[in-house]
Amino acid sequence: MNNCSILFNLAEDESFYFRKLREHFLKEGKFDHYLGLIRNGLGLLKVSSRVLAGFEDREDFFIELEADNPEQEYERILSGNPERLFALEIAFHKLGYDRKDLKKLRDKYGGDQLFFRIFDEVKSRTDFKLTDTIDVFKKDLAKFTLNTDWFLMIHQALMMAHVDFELERLVELGPINRPSDIFRRLPSVIHSHLSAPAKQKLLKLYKPELDRITANQKEILKESELFLFRIHERLKEMIDELSRELKETLFKMEKLIDRTDVIRHINQLTSKLQRMLLMQLHHFQDHEAKRKESLDLLAQFEHIDAGRPSKNVQSIYEEVVFFRCVKPPTAKVGKRFAEYLISMIDAKIRKRKQKRIELLRNYERKGMLGVSLDADLILENYISFVRKVFLPTVINQLFEDMVVVWPYGDGSRDFAYFAGVYLKKEQPYPKKVKHYLNSLHRTISVLTYDIRGSTYMGTRLKNAEKEWKIKYKFSQIMSGIAKRFGGYLLKDTGDGGVVWFGENSKETYERSYIESIATKGVKIRQSIFSGREFELHPSSDAGIRAIQCGLEMVKAAEEFIKINFIHYRDWFGEVSKREVKVEGVTYALLPPEFRSLFRIGVGIASGQPNRDIFFGVNSYGDPDVVGPLLSESHLYSMGRDPNRSVVIIDSPTLLNILVNSSIFGYFGLDEKDTKTMVNEVAQLRDKMRDYFFPDYQFRAVRSGIHLLEEADKMRALDFGYQGEVLVDDEGIFYNQADAKINLLYEVIGE
Repeated sequence: MNNCSILFNLAEDESFYFRKLREHFLKEGKFDHYLGLIRNGLGLLKVSSRVLAGFEDREDFFIELEADNPEQEYERILSGNPERLFALEIAFHKLGYDRKDLKKLRDKYGGDQLFFRIFDEVKSRTDFKLTDTIDVFKKDLAKFTLNTDWFLMIHQALMMAHVDFELERLVELGPINRPSDIFRRLPSVIHSHLSAPAKQKLLKLYKPELDRITANQKEILKESELFLFRIHERLKEMIDELSRELKETLFKMEKLIDRTDVIRHINQLTSKLQRMLLMQLHHFQDHEAKRKESLDLLAQFEHIDAGRPSKNVQSIYEEVVFFRCVKPPTAKVGKRFAEYLISMIDAKIRKRKQKRIELLRNYERKGMLGVSLDADLILENYISFVRKVFLPTVINQLFEDMVVVWPYGDGSRDFAYFAGVYLKKEQPYPKKVKHYLNSLHRTISVLTYDIRGSTYMGTRLKNAEKEWKIKYKFSQIMSGIAKRFGGYLLKDTGDGGVVWFGENSKETYERSYIESIATKGVKIRQSIFSGREFELHPSSDAGIRAIQCGLEMVKAAEEFIKINFIHYRDWFGEVSKREVKVEGVTYALLPPEFRSLFRIGVGIASGQPNRDIFFGVNSYGDPDVVGPLLSESHLYSMGRDPNRSVVIIDSPTLLNILVNSSIFGYFGLDEKDTKTMVNEVAQLRDKMRDYFFPDYQFRAVRSGIHLLEEADKMRALDFGYQGEVLVDDEGIFYNQADAKINLLYEVIGE
């Protein structure tokens, strides 16, 4: 048995939110890539990579400072982990300490002087990020007689020239299924630098594969068109056959044969035609989708495009490192570079309708035949900027991005959650627990809503028609909300309703029913399902859609009470005895039974199709579901305070939301300062906690437990339970009496 917090810790650790935090602060998935970029960059600058010793064989680099005094930290690190000395200097750079003061400490305690000599020349840039454009180097470029537009043009021309002559070496030939596969086999740095000749060369290299795929797709198209023709012919045959049967039936009707049998037979024929048409329509849709996919694929092969050149700093750095652009290129590449650059300049002049670009005057070379462009000088300035400024600056930034500093670093809430979790690393999670949580990444969620006081209302009204009109008006609002969130409206129970949510819930509902308006404005739905619809596809957002739907239902129920309160006098005769005029009536003075009317209880339970819920046909021939999720959601809708609207969810629903959430927090967390938050996050990881979800504006607060094996429904829900909760490796919760339970949370809108 494990403390139940382990399951929620695992859900948080695997959530989109924590993944985003690890990517941002630890560069998870990028650490090795960044290290490789730094190593290659240092090689171009002819600097020893021994400074990387402290970073090797790691997935991240987290440095915890015991003091904000650099000298104290230098002495502490030097006595214990001297290989971390370089990382320590990076940490203090990040914290904004003066480089001159840090240089004095380095001189005192030692360090790689060649390495630091290069980086001491790099000026600190405010808010410099690897995703920034080259504009952050605007002032530096001016010192090399360049500007940002000019630099990008030179860089693009040089990359295209390199690619032209190195393409065959870079291409890794192999089977492909679509155009994008060609580019996946190429280094990413050359994707956006394919010139027209390079693209033609690439297509020529892949011609056998392209011909094979084109022939295959044309065969698929041919088969699809033949199949569609057969469907069309079959539909004609069916309509002709049914038409003959219908004529025979009408003939019998004219001969005064039993009209009841005739009408029944006509209904059967109509139903038969409907089912046959739907079945053929599904076949048609499937093959039409395949046909469209083939046409799209063929169109892609005719217009292969690798994308536009990237302008962010990291992309340019990777391209510079890949082609080693710190020395003059070969004569062939240099000549092709000059051709591309002149072509780009001409195009820019024509586009701007200018006679010349002012910056070009610095690169004019006068000769016997007139003025020409000094491509060698342009390359010289480009290379000087790259070697002296660009590479050292980006390497410096890569280092700073890799090193995470605590506790004097980022003061944001995100950092507090990250540090609180990272500083208190879990023991390895049991495999079965991980397997259970994986099943909750995608779920089916069942929502049941119960109208409070509906039985009392019927007793007091003693008028079934009036009761139907009131409930119909209310239920139409509820069903409209459920459809808006993509739910499948399974049934109206009279005192509420049942809706299920999954990946295909909206589509399945639309395939199952046709809705229309009958006499007196009453909405009816007619079943058109063919049997193919009975599949439940779990979804990553099933839980959140069910909760949003439930909260919207609660809001609409309160609005219904406000709007229709004035009608209570007409609906319930005795209410007038309790009325006090304050802009109509003061609702608070009504008896409790009336105050609860049209407030609702919403219960939501989530799980897996077939195991926890099954979708099929009931004995009456209508779509229906069976399984524990139905009974559990119904039970939760009846619980808590009957005099107010409430949304109750189970732990699988909350875990489904957590693991798929892009942001969440611990409700009630003290946010006075980062250090306090970090320590509190670390402590809460050992306990059960409440959550808030800012993107969706609600919080989930622990409200009790559901005793799963308790037969008495009145005793199955314990909303006052405060005891210990454990979880086994299968994801089943137990209370302190070792009884199987489910954790319950109340969802409260902000």
